[in-house]
Amino acid sequence: RREVLAAISGAAVDEALVAEGIRGAVESLAEITGAAIGGDLLDRIFSRHCIGK
Repeated sequence: RREVLAAISGAAVDEALVAEGIRGAVESLAEITGAAIGGDLLDRIFSRHCIGK
């Protein structure tokens, strides 16, 4: 959450931290919903956005 809020406010943020935060959020949502989020989905998300590269 911190990383997202910092990114929104325009503060300098480590992209790796933002990427890790996004991955954690996706994994948490999958755990809550019972849906399986495969690596393919995450790979597509990160291939389209220059986060954590």
